[in-house]
This record gives sequence, C-alpha cells and structure tokens, in this order.
Amino acid sequence: MKLKKDWLDDKLRQGVDGRVHWAVAAAIFAIATAVFAYFAYHARYATFDTFNARDLPDLLTAVTVMFTTLYAAALAVQFFMLQRGRAVAAIYLMAALITGLSLLGKISLLDYVSDDFDIFLSEWIWMMSEESLRGALGLYLGDYNPPYLYLLAIMSRFPDFSFLYMVKFVSIGADILLAYFAMKLASFKSEGPVFQLSFFHLTLLLPTVVFNGAYWAQCDAIYAGLALGGLYMGLKKRPCASIVLFTVALSFKLQAIFLLPMLLPLWSVKRLRLRHLLLAPPVYMAMLVPALIGGKTLHSVLTVYLQQANNYAELTMNAPSIYQLMPTASFREFNGMGILFALALVFCLCAAMYQKRRTLTAQSMILCAALMCLAIPLVLPRMHERYFFLADVLALVVAAYNPKRFYLPLAVGFASYCCYVEALPGPALYPLSYMSLIMIGATALVAYDLARQLRADEAGAHAPYLLGAEERA
Repeated sequence: MKLKKDWLDDKLRQGVDGRVHWAVAAAIFAIATAVFAYFAYHARYATFDTFNARDLPDLLTAVTVMFTTLYAAALAVQFFMLQRGRAVAAIYLMAALITGLSLLGKISLLDYVSDDFDIFLSEWIWMMSEESLRGALGLYLGDYNPPYLYLLAIMSRFPDFSFLYMVKFVSIGADILLAYFAMKLASFKSEGPVFQLSFFHLTLLLPTVVFNGAYWAQCDAIYAGLALGGLYMGLKKRPCASIVLFTVALSFKLQAIFLLPMLLPLWSVKRLRLRHLLLAPPVYMAMLVPALIGGKTLHSVLTVYLQQANNYAELTMNAPSIYQLMPTASFREFNGMGILFALALVFCLCAAMYQKRRTLTAQSMILCAALMCLAIPLVLPRMHERYFFLADVLALVVAAYNPKRFYLPLAVGFASYCCYVEALPGPALYPLSYMSLIMIGATALVAYDLARQLRADEAGAHAPYLLGAEERA
C-alpha cells in the first residue's frame, strides 16, 4: 500500500483535532507537570541568596514542589472541565502551555518585598516561630481576623524556608480559586470549554490580580474567591454551600460584606431560605475556635473588625472613591454621611431587585453584584486601593455576558491599577481624581445596564428566569 506524501501531517492533524481519551489527557497532564517542574526548579530565586548555600538544593526542591502543586491543581481543574466538554487535544495543550507561562510569570515576581510584608507580616511570622503552635495562635498581632493568622502560624513552623515565598504561595493559590468561581459565574452565559478556559486565564491575568498576590503578597483573592463561590452556589440552588462560603469569606476579610447584600436577591428568587442563615453563626464561630484554643478572649476575636474600622480617620487611602474629588473634605463631616449613603444605595438596589424578583435572570444578578461591589466602596469612607478587588473581577464577568462592554473591565482595572501604583515608591501614573471619575462612570454604566436588563427580563427577552413558571404565577 502506497503512503501519501502528507500522511504524517494528516495523522498529526487528526490527533490534535480529535477527541481526547481520559488516558491521553492523563499523559498530557503528567508530561506538562514534569516540564513545569523542570522550569520551576531552574527559575531565579534571588531571596535564596541570603540563605546558607548548603541548604540551597533543599530550598529549591521545596519551592519547586510548592508551585508545581499549584500548577497541577490549576491544570487538573481545567482538564476536568475539558473532559466534560469533550474538547480536542489542541485545547488541552494550550491549557497546559498558558497555565505554565502565567504561573512562571508570577514566580518571577516572588522576590519583590512590599512594605506591608516587611513591616508587618514577616515580623508576625518571626514572632510566631518563637512560640509553640498553640502559643502562636494566641498572639495578638495587628488587626487581621484570626483565619489568616492561622495560615501565618503554619508558615512559622518552617523557619528555615522563605516566609515571603510561603505568603505569596498562599496568595497565588487563592488566585486559582478566584479564577475558578469567576469562570463558573460566567458559565451561566456559555458552558463551552473554550469560553470557560479563556475566561479562567483572563481572570488569572488581570493586572490587579497579578499585582495583589504575586507581587504585593496581599490576600484579597482569598475572601474574593470565597465570596464569588458563595454567589455561584446560591445561583445553583445550593444554599448551605452558599452560606458557608459567604461566612468563611467574611471571616477572612470584612470586604466580603460588599457582596453579602446579594443574599436578599437570592432569597427573593428562592435560592435560599431564612433557615439557611442559621448556618452562619456556627460556621463563623468555628473559624475562631483555634484562636480561642490559643488563648485569645472571645471579646477580642469578635471585635477585630470594629478595631479595624477605628484605625483610620481618612476619607480615602488611595482608593478611587468619590472623596478623591473632595481633597479638602473633613473626615468628621463626611464619614457618617458616606456610611448612610452606602446603606441607602444597598437598600434601594435590594428593593429594586425584590420588586422584579419574578423575572430575575442570572445576568441581572451578576449585574447587581457588580454594581454593589462598585458602588459601596465608591461612597464609603476609609477605603484602601485594594477594596475594589471584587469589582475588578466582576467587571470581567459582566463583559462575558455582554461583549459590547469589553471596555468595562479595562476601565475598572486601569483605575484600580493606577491606585495600586500610587502606594509604591515613585511618582503616580495619573492623578487619583481621574481614577475616581473613571470609577464613577463605570458604576453609572453598570447601573444603566442593570436597569435595562431588568426591563428586558420583564419583557421575557432573556429567559430562563431564576424562578419557575409556577413560582412566578
């Protein structure tokens, strides 16, 4: 039998374009993970220059295992999704390549030491390392709620390793959780594997997501990922999981409260019941138990957020809020007004959603969530630049539902990023008052889109509704 000249090309195309058996996917996974481990081991880790040279092989092995584990976890999530979507081999290969490149890019940022880490986190971990684990859990350190301090206490058990790398490892791992639930929220629009895969990586590569964890060693992706998970579980009619995720998110950072008002729209479309809210107190208390075992008082762990609220007496701390347009405004005069204004916005938004509850769709719920995460920090006083983190991600989800709004995440992300840069040494990119105007415009645009979407939902143009036909009757 005579072979064609191009038989090899034809066979290769069939292999790349054909459906992938699970065994082939497993082989791609194993090879890709091994290749990533090789590059991770040979990456440049400047922080290790300060360690004893005899310990260098062990340190390199440890950091390679850590970040290869993250790579494997991120790739496993994607491959599982691709198997369900019966994707072709080329998509698997692309997922492995993009995941590896993005994670290696974040590894290149590991050696930057932020002021927050240098002044606070590293000192706290060193103090914990001098105590037993129980003693470390009982230390009164800063104004962080206990759950994040538990992670620092675990890191303190490894004093011979780089605390900086461990903190950033946790933050980058949380980025994967954040990207996963952002992708799941976007999947209500399309469940196609290519769409979901693209959205997963777009979330991971958002400038503020990269900057927040891999560069700045902040932990906002933890609460944000959990809060988005709570919203997703609520929309999927899994109320217990929704309440647990929302509560755990709140136990990590108070900023999760920006998304908590979404519980009312979820209740209005019968995605959860009042009885499910009874889960919140025991879950929150369970998150505080290790601190109580360590010796902290119940009063101290329950009032951490009250202490945080009283720590700063400024209308804005590099946040692109409305107060950037009021540089001479008095904190005493506008603090209370800003809080009341935020509460009024939440009340009006929840009332509007409740009024339209019979015709709400997933898209209108996403728009509502994005509007809350934009509007609340826009008018609240005492906001830091990082407090628009949820808004940065949800703006991307909004664009997934309406591609004509592709510029929304670009605008919101740009404004947030410029405010991040303001906190670094060196000149500002642009006046923060300009960033405030961008955020005001983005908030107004999302409010307009939500109003239009609610009218379209009521007209029946974008079914299916979250409530069934019998429930709407």
